[in-house]
Amino acid sequence: MNRETAHDFRMNEWTREEWIDLSNQFPAMNIYQSWDYAELHSGGRNRSVIHAGLFDGQIPLALAQMRVKKLPILG
Repeated sequence: MNRETAHDFRMNEWTREEWIDLSNQFPAMNIYQSWDYAELHSGGRNRSVIHAGLFDGQIPLALAQMRVKKLPILG
């Protein structure tokens, strides 16, 4: 059976509580993917956090939390 499924990629759509609920659905989730860890380690100048997810409807297939640090010389 060959069925094409459209998946949705979403970014930065969640509150802290929503991210915790989503990430708790993944048994391999660890502290480095937690909202609080990212908030603690991404504060400051030229730093930010991106929360992203791949969904099949409302079902999360994958989540990613990325801590971004911009290089001052590149803006």
